[in-house]
Amino acid sequence: MFHHQERIGRQAGGGSLAGLERAASVVVGKIVQGLDTLALWRERRVARSVLASFDDRLLKDIGIGRSEALAELHKPFWRG
Repeated sequence: MFHHQERIGRQAGGGSLAGLERAASVVVGKIVQGLDTLALWRERRVARSVLASFDDRLLKDIGIGRSEALAELHKPFWRG
């Protein structure tokens, strides 16, 4: 296993522990970015679910019409 870590360290930045730490930092950054994206998608899904429950009076209160609400509800979760 150590040899594998050593090879990763060399590929990431010179074969040192610092290189391995940089590689780990990049991987952790990508994981955090992915988790942030998943949280954003969930937030959109929840918000659109709440929007779907609004009647015309509530939609009017927030300044949108039924057609605008329907357009928002039909967007895929990955579109803002």
